[in-house]
Amino acid sequence: MPPFQDLKWTQGSDNMGGLVGGIFYCPVEDIDATQLPTIAADGVTLVGAFVPVATKGFIEIYHTKGTGKIDDSTVGERDGRSAENMMEFFFPGSKKEVEAFKRLARNTPCVVIGKDTDGNLRVVGVAVIGNNVVLDLPAYLEAANGTTGAQTADRRGTTFQFKAESPDAPLFYDDAIPLLP
Repeated sequence: MPPFQDLKWTQGSDNMGGLVGGIFYCPVEDIDATQLPTIAADGVTLVGAFVPVATKGFIEIYHTKGTGKIDDSTVGERDGRSAENMMEFFFPGSKKEVEAFKRLARNTPCVVIGKDTDGNLRVVGVAVIGNNVVLDLPAYLEAANGTTGAQTADRRGTTFQFKAESPDAPLFYDDAIPLLP
């Protein structure tokens, strides 16, 4: 682990919340576990790209602006603390493809990636154990609550939540996201 450093805030800095762009999803079994990124000296940045197994890769999921977020919460008792990471976003509409994705994702361990408003890619579903990046603590679909809405002006769609336990908050990722061919 790197040594402690001062944490200072520059007055007037931008600090807008949320996620921008797409959400990227990949089942753990579709990632080559023998070629995972490594962890940088800072202890929070992945170095190198995810490598999918043949014919596999991440899919991109649209989300409604203003609904995407990543929460990291400290959990556990003294001397046994860790993190619980949650990515949440809203997908509009009630199409067959969404229902099919929900059914497949319900019990599939996965890795999900989102981009914060500073342009940082954040990864939920990988962890650093010792100095090794592992897929042993993947994300799972925690909830996929859909609604048709009741009134014509109501929101219609699904709020997705993906959750992972980890020693870390969601790690930073600086490489390309390998998309499904």
